[in-house]
Amino acid sequence: MKGIRVATSDDAIGVADLHYRVWRPDKLSAPDTRVAFGSLFSALFIDPPAGDPLMPSLVYEDAQGAVAGFLGIVCRPMRFRDKPIRMVVATQFMLDDQVPSSIGLKMLRQALEGPQDISYVDMANPRGARFAQAIGFVRLDAFSRHWLRPIRPIKLACVLAGQKFKRSSASLPTRAVDPQACQRFEARSVGGLTPEPITADVWMNDLPKLMTASFVPVYDTRWAQWISQRLCHTFEGGIARGVLLRSSDGQAAGWYIYQCVPGQIGQVAQVLARPGQERTILSHLISDARAHGLAAL
Repeated sequence: MKGIRVATSDDAIGVADLHYRVWRPDKLSAPDTRVAFGSLFSALFIDPPAGDPLMPSLVYEDAQGAVAGFLGIVCRPMRFRDKPIRMVVATQFMLDDQVPSSIGLKMLRQALEGPQDISYVDMANPRGARFAQAIGFVRLDAFSRHWLRPIRPIKLACVLAGQKFKRSSASLPTRAVDPQACQRFEARSVGGLTPEPITADVWMNDLPKLMTASFVPVYDTRWAQWISQRLCHTFEGGIARGVLLRSSDGQAAGWYIYQCVPGQIGQVAQVLARPGQERTILSHLISDARAHGLAAL
């Protein structure tokens, strides 16, 4: 059926193929992209708690019945100054090059007509970002910045060179010289904190104690379990690693979640610290990434 419609679980393969055409991920082949999306698609965009029939994800089918556009919607309960509100995160917004711009605008406008209180767009390609700004979205520069922290500088140089010239960095000799080059990047010693994995209980019991902002997410049992399960999935060549750090009095000092890809650049998803513990949490993150063989964060 040509046109915009509500996404279903059956669209996983079509959306995966669209993702590969639009984003061209370096770390995944087309079949690998299908596997990654197949394992996550329904849990992220269709099934509760993230999927909500009142605020559904959308696809656009072309005249041949192929998925040529996608707008993923993740529904999140939030709290603003103790008032519960509903937020949707519009993510993975993508269109094939031949799809008219008017289709993208229609998809965004349709998503905005839901009962949510606030909408947020994440993971849009440049074309999708222009559509969002055209209908009133405001770019948040504080959330649009990227940083790079070298851990194994020579290995990192090989990774970046491999990305530029489409070669495998594993074929370049770095092991002999990298430890000496890394000395200037060594993190400060980290003491007095005990690491433990981030579990559903941690999301429920420890996260609220670390959040002091007026606008914060709400985690009930379903959401805590949902996020804990997402940390177990492999995507784009790495496993999400989440670590909570407790001080000697048993209180949560902070945590971090990052993409653990030995020998590559790991993407940091979240860093949270109690006031005064910021440097310690970051140092522990860098030490943990080094221990797992990452080239950089």
